[in-house]
Amino acid sequence: MQRNYNHNTQKSSIFKNSIYNIFGQLVGYLFLFLYTIIFAKILGAELFGLFQLGLLVAVVLATSVASFVESTASYFVAFYHDSHEKRNVHIVMNLFVSIIIAVFLALGLYLLSHFFVNQIFNVSKSNVVIAEIIFKYFSLYLFFYLGISNIKGVLLGLELFKCRAILIIFSRFSFLLFGYIGFYYTRSVIGITEGIVVASFLTFILALIILKKNIKLNVMTLSMYLLPTLTNIWDFGKRSFIINIGNQIHTWGDSFLIGIFLTASSVGIYSVAYTLFEAIRQIPRYFYEIIYPILTKLASTNDKQKVSFILNNIIRISCVPLCIVTFFVFIFSENIILTFYGSEYNLASTVLQILSIIFLFLPFMVLIFALMSINKPEINSKCMMLSTLLNIILNLLFIPIYGINGAALATLFSMIIYYILTYYQIKKYIQIELPINDLIKNYFLILVIFIIYRLLESTFLVYNLFISIILIIAYIVILFVSRFFTEYDCKLVREITGLNLSFLPWSFKK
Repeated sequence: MQRNYNHNTQKSSIFKNSIYNIFGQLVGYLFLFLYTIIFAKILGAELFGLFQLGLLVAVVLATSVASFVESTASYFVAFYHDSHEKRNVHIVMNLFVSIIIAVFLALGLYLLSHFFVNQIFNVSKSNVVIAEIIFKYFSLYLFFYLGISNIKGVLLGLELFKCRAILIIFSRFSFLLFGYIGFYYTRSVIGITEGIVVASFLTFILALIILKKNIKLNVMTLSMYLLPTLTNIWDFGKRSFIINIGNQIHTWGDSFLIGIFLTASSVGIYSVAYTLFEAIRQIPRYFYEIIYPILTKLASTNDKQKVSFILNNIIRISCVPLCIVTFFVFIFSENIILTFYGSEYNLASTVLQILSIIFLFLPFMVLIFALMSINKPEINSKCMMLSTLLNIILNLLFIPIYGINGAALATLFSMIIYYILTYYQIKKYIQIELPINDLIKNYFLILVIFIIYRLLESTFLVYNLFISIILIIAYIVILFVSRFFTEYDCKLVREITGLNLSFLPWSFKK
């Protein structure tokens, strides 16, 4: 049955927002990818592993709060879109709360740096002093990171995607630039760390300038809404904080356990594969972030049928490119690692292959944003905590036996369980029915394409690239000919991207 689907008021802006957001994030992760390549090569696996451990401790602590702060800011901006005064008060108070938290977290990391290096991680005696200095410097990075993330959330909620893209690109570019300048003058990992702290400070200043230009607020308005605003921040924050800290433990916990059970070199090798995996994994998330304000506004009007309709079609559409990405990353993982990082990191290729299977399940990531849009983050927190607990248990079992490959397997299994749990939980609130038959058809087809490739592959890279491209073209043609896509998919693509696909009417189901 055909459903009414019309977002004319957002038709022209969503495509521009998508371009700005996705472009900013992609360029940002390109610089992050370059940072991994450059620093991994010039430092070697062990020093790069120490650097990553210090960075990850700071990032996990900061992002656990920053993700909550960012999502809270974005939620309040979308929720109070009809009242600029209330919106602005929530933004300012949210930033104030995040700064207070950042001070305590930064101080805690600084004081506990000796404990982390000597009691938690398996650091060689020759690198203990270096590791402690790295951890102390990253306590400053933690402080600035929290403030930057808060303002990114505000810009997302205000749909200022161009400003957000500029901030992200500047952040990642300065991260790479000042890190390399620090190494150039000191020839040490300490110099890189100092450069990154300087980059985070400059990015924070830029973020404040952008915020000041887009937010107007007087003292009278601030005092009027102060108490209810703090109450709202606490009410939303206490439910979403668990999600974010669980997500960070789930994301980076394996690296910590590798640092405990194995060596800093193992952390460096694993980080190379995981950073690349994480960069690719974030791409669909950026797209879903564009949909998030729309879902929030629809949910506020209780239009759950339309929310369900959008979710169903997004899962269907995003399934196809993610299968293609899985195919290419899996078969060319060794070539990617050897080309960019060298033979010292060759063991990372198997890790990347295992992690790439998770891409097949990323279409269900949109369900997480759906839970946030209907103000049910506590449901997602339960799924996240169960998945995180499973991930820790599997890491404890697998890492001593299978090493870094065991950590990748633990991440794979726990992520699959997480998305399955999220789907069954959201069905209680939104009557979403997955297009199971179409998904099975798509996964089966990409599996057949993979088997054919394995039968045809050779030792020549150019030949393998040619064969893989031909097979993927065949895969896409088969999907169109078999009418995998529907007319509703076409409408959704047109609404989000502005692309008119009417030239392919024969390929869509009625």
